[in-house]
Amino acid sequence: MSKVRQIKQLSKDSVIYGLGDALKRMVALMLLPLYTRCLTPADYGKLELLTVTLNILFIFTSQGMSTAFFRHYAFLKTESQRSELLSTTYYYLITTSLFVCGILSLFLVPIGKIVFSDDTSFLLLRLIILTGVFQTVSLIPYQLYRARLQPMKYVGVSLTGFIVQVGLNIYFVVVLKIGIAGILTGNAISALLVVLINMVLIRKNITLHFSFSMLKDLLKFGLPLISVGIFTWIIQFSDKFLIQRFASVHDVGLYSLGSRFANILSLLFIGPFATAWGGYCFQIAATDNAKESFKTITTYLLFVLSFVGLGLIVFSPLAIKLIASAQFWDAHKVVLPLVCANIAYSMFYTLGLGISIVKKTYYYSYIMCLGAILSVSLNVIFIPRYGMMAAGFVSFTCYTVIISITYYISQKLYYIPFEKMRLLKLGLLFFAVSAGAWKFQMSGILSDVIFRVALLLSFIMSLYLVKFFGKKEINFIRQRISTVLQQKGILNKIQFGYRLIKLS
Repeated sequence: MSKVRQIKQLSKDSVIYGLGDALKRMVALMLLPLYTRCLTPADYGKLELLTVTLNILFIFTSQGMSTAFFRHYAFLKTESQRSELLSTTYYYLITTSLFVCGILSLFLVPIGKIVFSDDTSFLLLRLIILTGVFQTVSLIPYQLYRARLQPMKYVGVSLTGFIVQVGLNIYFVVVLKIGIAGILTGNAISALLVVLINMVLIRKNITLHFSFSMLKDLLKFGLPLISVGIFTWIIQFSDKFLIQRFASVHDVGLYSLGSRFANILSLLFIGPFATAWGGYCFQIAATDNAKESFKTITTYLLFVLSFVGLGLIVFSPLAIKLIASAQFWDAHKVVLPLVCANIAYSMFYTLGLGISIVKKTYYYSYIMCLGAILSVSLNVIFIPRYGMMAAGFVSFTCYTVIISITYYISQKLYYIPFEKMRLLKLGLLFFAVSAGAWKFQMSGILSDVIFRVALLLSFIMSLYLVKFFGKKEINFIRQRISTVLQQKGILNKIQFGYRLIKLS
């Protein structure tokens, strides 16, 4: 497959994953006014702390098997071998996730006292543990869809589960008025439904074979990633516990809402890209033009991340005022550093690719350990003084350090000739426009909207002026825009644009 064809296929699948996640995100945003009016900032902060508790539970139950499954699946040649790999991984995760969650249930009281101080949280932790089991069981079926390049099946199952989850959440929160417990109950039920759907869909791919030799290879690759996951969790989520400790649960609620807006970048683009990337990166690595493909993909990745991220930074103050009550409005202040942190971390997928290709994943443990130590240390120092804003900028600082070290090591192991000058131009202009959007605000709503739209347009114009775009790229964009504009009617333009993406 040629470099252009690889990029087009990756882009097309990313769009499909992105449409699914975009729909979920739209529904989730519609629920934010419900949550921010039915829950106080303290309740919302408590819900967030329970969610991040689920995240670290998932790290222990998944054991790095997602990446390990991809790495081995891509290099197996026969369907019988791939079926054996699937069965081995699936059975192993079912068994170990039940065991881990059973052990945790025995120590529920001390765990609850560490996370919270009131007895009512123990029931909530039980729901979190149950949801963790269901999500782990569904992990490998989802990875199978990705590895087999079946984005429609992946999106269909995830959307079905999410729609059920939303419906149950509305029923439990609005009708039964049971708050956080209702939200977590709806999450657990929908996760169980996804387990059942996936079991039906992969039943023909599962056999009774279990390979201990395959399991040994999987664990050798995946287990080092547990420590990576733990350190990543510390960097991404420990700040919420530290804000609770050194500030208040109220501030956790504001910080969590701000992070929800910053994470739109992940849900609309980073997540879909990562989902598609897992099925492609090792296949691309096996081709002759792999390094050229990786170089080009990295530039386009940062461009899209910068543009979407800038949009979030520019319009988040208006959006938060539109959907949330006044007690949540200060949440917009942390969007800028958290968007920057998301962009820095997402570059991990390409700038650190060499470590995974040469199977030196233990480097990730050392790098993320350093990042975790740096994160906790800086947060302990600065959160008591600057509150949630310190947590946001510490997150960005840590990811910048992490990606810099990762890039250095990865290039030593597997050199990729990245377009450094183009990346530098993109980064400098992004920071300049972001700072303007964060610093200045017009007094009137209409004038503020016009000002922010102008900032976003100035970013694209500045990229053109500094010659970020090549001649071929400019001609390609002009031709596609011209062709779409020639179609009559908005619906025809949208349909034709979709056909162009599909045919590409």
